[in-house]
Amino acid sequence: MRQNEKKYLFEGWFSIYIPETWEYSVDEDLLTIHSKTNAQGVLQISFFHRKEIEESIRDTADKHLNKFLDQYDVLVDVNTYKIIESPYHIVATASGSYEGEFIKVWTIVNENKMLLVTYISPNKSKELSKATDIVYSINFDTRET
Repeated sequence: MRQNEKKYLFEGWFSIYIPETWEYSVDEDLLTIHSKTNAQGVLQISFFHRKEIEESIRDTADKHLNKFLDQYDVLVDVNTYKIIESPYHIVATASGSYEGEFIKVWTIVNENKMLLVTYISPNKSKELSKATDIVYSINFDTRET
């Protein structure tokens, strides 16, 4: 376990490490995470079963990230669009501005599941680093549900 963090398991979906100074709430298929003190922004995770089984997980991650960016007219900052491959999942990510606020978006996809993650704050701040650490601590629960 990581120091000053607690591991949470959202059974059938994923595990995640959240700092002790942050808190979360769950509303159906939406997990909201934010700092308990002096919060700058909010991290939200939506979870879905992957329907595009016939396409690669890379294509699914890329498609859904672009769909979100287009749907919400996110102005993507130069050189922030990335696709990161790991042995267990694919992450597509970009950051920019949405309605005058800073936004970073991730789609995280494995063979059966997809997470859409957003971090929104009035400005890009140091808190983004902690939010990013939380996102990259996610590990899909690969047991059959």
